[in-house]
Amino acid sequence: MTLAVNIAQSGSSNVTFRNRIINGAMVIDQRNAGASSVPATSSYTYTSLDRYFTSVNSPATSTAIQSTTVPTGFSYSLKIGRSGTGTAGLNTFGQVIETNNSQDLAGSSVTLSFWAKVGASATFSTMSATIYSGTVANQTASTLRSGWTGQATVATNASVALTTTWQQFSITGAVGSTALQLAVQFVFTTVGTAGADDNLYITGVQLEAGTTATPFEYRQYGTELALCQRYYEKSFAQGTAPALNQSYQLTIGCNYLGANILIPTVQFKVIKRAAPTMTFYGVSNSGWRYYAGGWQNLSSFGGSAMDSYFSAEGSSTSGLSQYQSAIIGGNWTAEIEL
Repeated sequence: MTLAVNIAQSGSSNVTFRNRIINGAMVIDQRNAGASSVPATSSYTYTSLDRYFTSVNSPATSTAIQSTTVPTGFSYSLKIGRSGTGTAGLNTFGQVIETNNSQDLAGSSVTLSFWAKVGASATFSTMSATIYSGTVANQTASTLRSGWTGQATVATNASVALTTTWQQFSITGAVGSTALQLAVQFVFTTVGTAGADDNLYITGVQLEAGTTATPFEYRQYGTELALCQRYYEKSFAQGTAPALNQSYQLTIGCNYLGANILIPTVQFKVIKRAAPTMTFYGVSNSGWRYYAGGWQNLSSFGGSAMDSYFSAEGSSTSGLSQYQSAIIGGNWTAEIEL
């Protein structure tokens, strides 16, 4: 019996980090800062609340947004579906759990629990909830859609009965002894013509060792944010969605070496799962800017990253002399989701 199972079966609800789901209470929304997002069509992509992939099957149209419609004890939920417009179809969302955070559950029982309800005019009343496992480390959401290597269904309920009242649900299953990774996935299908609130609301998502759902594990906001930043981090303020033409969120010293302007290494707040993909956002649609008697645009700007930092450089540096120090400003995101 694994240590994780021993802890979960000890009867204590105060054991920390028993929930393998990150952002289970839907409190972190770095990408959208509370605005709605549009799930990708027929692919699993990360456009919604932190750590959740979403997808709709063509021709379905849906939106996902952080909501304050919640059961007692929670502040936020994920609202996903149609709000009076859009075509009907399949909606999928879930979370892929990193191997480092799930491989110890191999050979153990696990329980998935969550709170859910439907909108007042929902055209559906059931959804499926499934726990999957795979036998290769750190497989992705996109490959989950097509089928992981060694994929097995740990537990599933294909007909979770939803009402307009919040209810808690749970499913339990046994993880295979060779499993290296877990994922949870939810699926529902809207039908016919949308009403004013043809949505699913969900929160309090928890995956833990053992055969019984324990009370939801609340973690401090800063802790939950740091867990999310292992996969996605931004220079923007938490209340600002990444976009062009925002105020300088990063203003640092740099050096002009006679060909390009170089910025010093920028350390991430949290070490990433692996080297992330960097996206740079200009302040005036022209890339990052530097100061040489006034703010001027760099004609190009790009960089590379390791798991703990990124470095970058840009060109077009009129007004600077060789080896001159300057100030540079701009914004960025770093992403290495599964």
